[in-house]
Amino acid sequence: MAGSIALVGSGEFLPTTEEIDRALVDFDRRPQVVILPTAAGQEGDASVDRWLDLGVAHYERLGGRPVPLRVIDQASANLDEHVDAIERADLIYFSGGDPTYVTATMQNSSVWEAVGRAWHRGAALAGCSAGAMMMGSVTASPRRADLTPALGVFGKLCVLPHFDRFDRFQPGMAASVFERVPMGTQVVGIDENTGLVFDGAAWSVHGRQSVWLIEGEGREEFFVGDSVPLDLLIKL
Repeated sequence: MAGSIALVGSGEFLPTTEEIDRALVDFDRRPQVVILPTAAGQEGDASVDRWLDLGVAHYERLGGRPVPLRVIDQASANLDEHVDAIERADLIYFSGGDPTYVTATMQNSSVWEAVGRAWHRGAALAGCSAGAMMMGSVTASPRRADLTPALGVFGKLCVLPHFDRFDRFQPGMAASVFERVPMGTQVVGIDENTGLVFDGAAWSVHGRQSVWLIEGEGREEFFVGDSVPLDLLIKL
């Protein structure tokens, strides 16, 4: 049976998103958690180390067995040792950074193929910020004016993380994205410290704030505990 999936707006490896982690795996069973800072791979060693250290401390505190993997470029995304670690994971977590970079690094890599195999046999998969954006079909980043292809895990989907912050400082951004995405693409805004979690049957809101379905100038808000009516074909 395939595992759960979480798309997180922000707050990876912080107490504010602990409830999202607990929705994915049972920490009483000391799950093995693989931490992938791939989206920060271009930001230098200090940034990568920060993500790895945060993840290790967070999951040790929760009672898990963290496995930090320095997958930061195409070479490291094809190492057998990294593939082996992912094959044994109970939770695989991609942290934030550059959505275009993490997409390009994962595309056709041995690590991404291992992620798919692990998920199909029951491992949970989570992505925060850029790690969530890469799972859609296109990404819309404040760092770029254009839309860029993503990995297409969910068919036609565009994820907007940090949504409460972006929407506050860039009014009209969501409507602009909706106008530019390919026809039939669903646009989802996920607030900071909030996750959209798929449990194998339905999508629901976890964490601290809201999830939004965007359609042109209109939007529908879903609160913590609400089910979100998404009909997405998962391709992993």
